[in-house]
Amino acid sequence: MGPGFFPLAEALDLGPEHCSPWLLERAVRLGAEVPFATAADLLRVMTGTHLSASTIRRLTIASGRAMRQLELEFVAAVE
Repeated sequence: MGPGFFPLAEALDLGPEHCSPWLLERAVRLGAEVPFATAADLLRVMTGTHLSASTIRRLTIASGRAMRQLELEFVAAVE
């Protein structure tokens, strides 16, 4: 199976990590719940994949910004 196209990964400027959407979601969920260094350690233990704490931080912040933008657009549409 060839490489896929993941709009969320592109929108979040995922970069050279080439994470699957599944891994991206887990990294962001961990980053939202625990310190980023802890999230990096947990992700490595649970998946065998290494992402740095700074990468998890960047992805988590970008995901939060994207979610906030969607919420603002939704509110504007409802108003």
